[in-house]
Amino acid sequence: MDNHVKRYIVEKDKIVSNISVIKNHVKEAMVYAVVKCDGYGTGCRNLVRVCADSGLRRFAVTEVREAQI
Repeated sequence: MDNHVKRYIVEKDKIVSNISVIKNHVKEAMVYAVVKCDGYGTGCRNLVRVCADSGLRRFAVTEVREAQI
């Protein structure tokens, strides 16, 4: 069993930058944010808010309950 503590650092400015690069690359294509509810402990509400503030309006989830948060 692996008893090492693992930590993920999610940087808001990096997410915003990545969204900008993707949107510029695909031009008029629809861009979806695929959101795993609380993926890696980031909290899906915060992630969705960052994506929405960056202009994304479409989101994909794996379960209906994730869309209701």
